[in-house]
Amino acid sequence: MICSRDAGTLKQAAADIERATGGHVETASADLSQHAEVVRVAKDAVARLGRLDVRVNNAGAIKGGDFLATPDEEWLNGWSLKLLGYIRMAREVLPHMQRQGGGRIINVVGAAARNPAVTCMMGGTANAALINFTKALSDLGAGHRRLTGAREDGALGQPDGAAGEGGGPGCGELRKRT
Repeated sequence: MICSRDAGTLKQAAADIERATGGHVETASADLSQHAEVVRVAKDAVARLGRLDVRVNNAGAIKGGDFLATPDEEWLNGWSLKLLGYIRMAREVLPHMQRQGGGRIINVVGAAARNPAVTCMMGGTANAALINFTKALSDLGAGHRRLTGAREDGALGQPDGAAGEGGGPGCGELRKRT
């Protein structure tokens, strides 16, 4: 099952995957920055698929910008999707994985977690927190056939200049400008 806030992008991605694999792709349109939407998508996935073997958290990039000019609301909005969205989804799917005897949670984490940039403090702090969270979650699942890991987005072929959340420039693009 794949999920996106943008129904058009979601439909196109599902069609591309189905064409490439010959399989069927379940979809869910939702804003995972909203707790109720996370709960709905997790329950819907279990209902439609019967079990959850792999969860990949790959929320959009948090937009970068000027530290002194970025209001708290923008920080909270970015963290709500990237940081809290991952945490909330893990909290929803982990009990299902425990009941079925195992599963995998993969958190895609931006390179700004380990490479601080003055233009990407909001995303960098969220990604650094996600590395800490992912390690702790992995320790929690040790011995229960649950593996949790983090991958930096570049390792999965995502361009470093990918657009930031809300359509603003991503951290990679902002790094090129400075």
